[in-house]
Amino acid sequence: MSTILTIAPGENRHPLSFFCDEDAEFLSFPTIYCGQRWKKTHQIPVHYSEMCKWEIRNVDRRVATCVPNLFFKLKKIQIQQITEKVSLAIRRCKLKGNKYTASDILKDTKHEKLIKLDEGYHIFRSLRNSPPYLNKRKKDLIAMIRQLGYPTYFVSLSAADTRWLDLIKVLGKLIDNKCYSDEELMDLDWSTKTRLIKADPVSCVRYFDHRLQVFITDVLKSNLHPIGKNY
Repeated sequence: MSTILTIAPGENRHPLSFFCDEDAEFLSFPTIYCGQRWKKTHQIPVHYSEMCKWEIRNVDRRVATCVPNLFFKLKKIQIQQITEKVSLAIRRCKLKGNKYTASDILKDTKHEKLIKLDEGYHIFRSLRNSPPYLNKRKKDLIAMIRQLGYPTYFVSLSAADTRWLDLIKVLGKLIDNKCYSDEELMDLDWSTKTRLIKADPVSCVRYFDHRLQVFITDVLKSNLHPIGKNY
């Protein structure tokens, strides 16, 4: 007589978030990590965001050139930030001086009050482009205008990465392992330039940030004060 075996490996266990699984990233990107965990040789605890910075700036460009892995890291960092804020809010059990209990949260009137006063969204203030984050930046801008006065100049900057030959030259060395001459850089077609830029977005972002910081330091904040001494 045949017997039926019922196997439930997840019985009496709580479901685990995909981004909370320590092995999720290592198993999801085998071409980068080969299914192996990080070997923790450091004695001081290192935050996950610091590990991500080290990975994308490493001489091994596998992480920096893998766009899905970059978005995975971004999503995981955002979830960690929100989780830490939620845990802190739960331990404090108060928002803007108001204390809430479990019975209060279950009431519909409290839900409406939390939403109306935006107290329920306070934990998203550190999350970029979220409504609380933009609201905080707006208040900082209003305070700056009150302190320094109305702005005289409005500068909007964008990256002209396809025209920066020195950036294309660096990308050619990193991606194609080829040193392009100045004549070859001038003759490169649009598809080749865009391919190099898409292949290593981290280097492009860091290069743009470097040019921006140099522009602010050497031009806007120079001794000539092109836009005034208060800026």
